[in-house]
Amino acid sequence: MDLNKVLTGKWDGNYDAINWNEVSDEIDKATWHKLTEQFWLDTRVPVSNDLKDWRELDDDHKWLVGHVFGGLTLLDTLQSQDGMAALRLNAKTQHEIAVLNNIQFMESVHAKSYSTIFSTLNTPKEITEIFAWSDSEEFLQNKTKRIYTLYHDDESPLKKKISSVFLETFLFYSGFFTPLWYLGHNQLTNVAEIIKLIIRDESVHGTYIGYKFQTEFNQLSDNEQQELKDWMYSFLYDLYENEEKYTHLLYDEVGWTDKVLTFIRYNANKALMNLGQDPMFPDTAEDVNPVVMNGISTSTVNHDFFSEVGNGYRLGNVEAMSDNDYKPNLTKNKKFIKKALEENLNTVDDIKTGLWSDISFSIELKKINVTEFNHLKFSVGQPNGGSAEEVYYTFYNLFNDIDPKSSEIIKNRIQDVINPENLNNTEALVFIQKMGEKYYLFASFSKS
Repeated sequence: MDLNKVLTGKWDGNYDAINWNEVSDEIDKATWHKLTEQFWLDTRVPVSNDLKDWRELDDDHKWLVGHVFGGLTLLDTLQSQDGMAALRLNAKTQHEIAVLNNIQFMESVHAKSYSTIFSTLNTPKEITEIFAWSDSEEFLQNKTKRIYTLYHDDESPLKKKISSVFLETFLFYSGFFTPLWYLGHNQLTNVAEIIKLIIRDESVHGTYIGYKFQTEFNQLSDNEQQELKDWMYSFLYDLYENEEKYTHLLYDEVGWTDKVLTFIRYNANKALMNLGQDPMFPDTAEDVNPVVMNGISTSTVNHDFFSEVGNGYRLGNVEAMSDNDYKPNLTKNKKFIKKALEENLNTVDDIKTGLWSDISFSIELKKINVTEFNHLKFSVGQPNGGSAEEVYYTFYNLFNDIDPKSSEIIKNRIQDVINPENLNNTEALVFIQKMGEKYYLFASFSKS
């Protein structure tokens, strides 16, 4: 079934039902589960508990909070109305469409969440002024129009994905800085709770779409890849120049501009990493204000009382899985991953890192024995694109048996993202995927 023709009303054949028992790309299934697991609504967070903090802010800081959220509302509106609809036109499977539908809905939840904050903290007159500002402010409209134009350029599906990742992982963050800063100073904690929930979603969105970009980018010729990379870096720098002006407009009065610019350069690098590319700016996590870096953590906070809950809440009763659930496959899985990494790690020039809760990377397997792998009957995956179960390991369970040199390389590469003392509380999704004629081992780490 030609999905593009289906989505544009041009399909005249039989209509196929989606079959989640036959999934050609395990990332679709894993992402669907992750997104549905972390479902939330703004109405469950007690924003009114922040009214005391709000009344203690001066006019400059109140203006900043309102207009930061006005800008974020505009960007989430773009993403929910145009972004996912544009990406759906180039989806390869029905499962990818389902995931994009989920993302689109949550982007609408994000946009509505800011109105929940406005209606709690601001007067009707202030709300009207905020929306009039966001609908006309030059630098905010500049970046919105740039992304909008690319979303509607059907000749460049990969540029659509680049635009989406830049929006999700870079352009939002000039706005996210404000609530994270207040959270670090124990102010507006419930407002910040909503933003942390949004960041948790956006980290998955950016990584998923970045992964889809990489699967197509890897099929291009060397010349085509270089041409697209040149455009990508030029486009990012143009966006950054505009973002500098937008940041000065928002933050000069409160004196936070330099801190915010460092933060957004760091996240611009994260966006590139999600796309499998090298960083453009020298800024690292160590350069970002530690108060904000601490706030950006996606760990849950539960303040459940009566009907008011934080991001630690669960819908229904859920029994957590234990190590025993995975014992039948654990030994064989560890042996195979050990072998795959020992044979391939030293042949790889770089391990690409990106943001999915904490980090993800892929390793091209250049020495894999396809015939041998096809006969392995355990839940790491199948290189022919068949189904693969989701297998979770703690960090040390995964790498304890790998030769010390390979293990040390991996640990050193991710220490700037995952704090070493927290490694025992880190989980990973690991599987093998065929993309074109190449095979990749994918791993995604998150804090348990």
